[in-house]
Amino acid sequence: MISGVVIPTITPMNNEGVHFAGLETLVEFLISKKVSALFVNGTTGEGALLSLQERFDCTETAVRISNNRIPIIVQVGAATTKDTIDLALHAAKTGADAVACITPDFFAYSDQELLGFYQTVSRAIAPLPLYLYNIPARTGNNISAQVATILASEPNIVGIKDSTGNMAQILDYVAIPDFDVLPGADVLATQILVAGGKGIVSGPAGIFPEPFVALWDAWQNKDYETMLYWQGIIMQLSRLISHGGRLDILKALMAKRIDGIGEVRAPLLAVAEGELEPIQSNLHQLLSSTTLDKDAYNWLKL
Repeated sequence: MISGVVIPTITPMNNEGVHFAGLETLVEFLISKKVSALFVNGTTGEGALLSLQERFDCTETAVRISNNRIPIIVQVGAATTKDTIDLALHAAKTGADAVACITPDFFAYSDQELLGFYQTVSRAIAPLPLYLYNIPARTGNNISAQVATILASEPNIVGIKDSTGNMAQILDYVAIPDFDVLPGADVLATQILVAGGKGIVSGPAGIFPEPFVALWDAWQNKDYETMLYWQGIIMQLSRLISHGGRLDILKALMAKRIDGIGEVRAPLLAVAEGELEPIQSNLHQLLSSTTLDKDAYNWLKL
């Protein structure tokens, strides 16, 4: 259904809350870089720190600015099943192309409980396409391949966004018929595409879309030598920025590239003084050594 380079968007902030003008600028920037789709209100977007109204408003902004130029996936998982369904129905009404739903967190849920949750949500929002969202490092609950196989029989459950990096489990997901796998593991991008994955969901790609789009284009063109070249660049890039796991670093870098991003929301803390400079310098050295436009990374110069 949706494939290619999928960007989990950062949520710009200012002293008043979400900076929607900054979000508009960000969406335009990413579309100009030829990314394939946007993933709104996810982990990289600090979705867990946004109010329901802010999530509604971020969805509306992304859909409006995108204006059908690229697909919008909205992360709708919330503390309650009702809020999850309300967020999904709002996304459908707004014009989003699909939703993703993170597993319920805090409690350790059984497979039967996870099945019941996703079946309830999918049936309440049908026919809106729904991606499962598996990130057990944050939720404490893993979606097994057995559970995913059962859920794939629901007409509008179309795939999974997986952030485990567990290649064995990802291969089991890929084997499920008519079930799309969108992995969030930069260092495994090529391996997962070759295995049957449908794209790359990457936080770092939101700041540095060019090498990810170049890898995807090479894959589409069956230019495997070029694909491996970009995979090597992406592996180095991802390691320099903690594989996208440090939202403070991502936002600090994004704020240097475009205006209006701001810092992370409390209780998250901004990057410590002096921490960003060596990362920035190493990134500039790496990206300036590639076949990309060298001037595109002047903003990284110290």
